[in-house]
Amino acid sequence: MKNEARRRMLQKETRGSYEKYKELQKEVRNACKKKKKEHLQKQLEEIEQLNRQDERRKFYKAKDNIRKGYHPRQEACRDKDEKALFDKEEIMNRWAEHFREALNEEYLSCNDQGKLDLALNNGESDKGENHGEAHV
Repeated sequence: MKNEARRRMLQKETRGSYEKYKELQKEVRNACKKKKKEHLQKQLEEIEQLNRQDERRKFYKAKDNIRKGYHPRQEACRDKDEKALFDKEEIMNRWAEHFREALNEEYLSCNDQGKLDLALNNGESDKGENHGEAHV
């Protein structure tokens, strides 16, 4: 009903259509406030009941939920160029690429004597170097 009034107001901008839209907008805002207040009252009653039943863990969790409010999860990540990705398929492809790169590189390797060699495997060879020392 409010959307129809808005559409009428935008099609034919008259004082009457504008006032009707504003009136409906106010009704919707008041209805949302009322629903929010009822929901909060219901949550508080549940918290009081948990307190009376000595359900401490549930009591504090419910209290924290009210105090901290709702925080939606951020479903995004960055690509190699630091651009944000929001599409789920692009995010999954980026994670697959990240783990493919991370798991295919050899970060640590052992030399002949069993000592740890910290040289990164970047195509350089250790010709003539002492393998008993750690390289960074």
